[in-house]
Amino acid sequence: MRDADAKSRSLGYAHWPEHRRQPEQGLGQCRSLGYAHWPERSYVNEQAKSLEQVNDANQVVDRAALLDLRFDATTSIVAAAELDKGYFTQLSARTNDDGTPLVPADLPADKKAQYIYLVHHEGANGAAQILKGTLTDARAEGLLKNHVADADKRQAMIDAHDGSAAKAYTAYCGSTLSSA
Repeated sequence: MRDADAKSRSLGYAHWPEHRRQPEQGLGQCRSLGYAHWPERSYVNEQAKSLEQVNDANQVVDRAALLDLRFDATTSIVAAAELDKGYFTQLSARTNDDGTPLVPADLPADKKAQYIYLVHHEGANGAAQILKGTLTDARAEGLLKNHVADADKRQAMIDAHDGSAAKAYTAYCGSTLSSA
């Protein structure tokens, strides 16, 4: 076993779906530390430059060391918060087909947190599909498979939602928005 794999397992990442793993590293991949997402003035960029993992032209110099920033608690937390803020801003700019905003204006903090939780897990596009009701059964089946390992439980969820994987996944995610 590689040291990186041992570190990953010790931090609880071994159960992550294969698509969320860094193929060449065997590590759990956190979307918030996918370097391509980060603008020059982000915390991750500043950290990476100060540690000489990224050069002044924002080119990755040491990919393995950059990926290891996932295991630094402060960097991981700030990276996720910055990414979530960006996704929430994107989602807040979107509207329903009738022109009404997907995210109501002037939400109290607890309601806003529910939407941020959704974009944290689904990204702006996925959250918009769930909120608009445009998530397809085909996409939802893959998402359910990633989140619910037991095939019988997944099928029971789909069956309980009129045979619709999209409705089942929306309900699975929607418990955080149930009172939004």
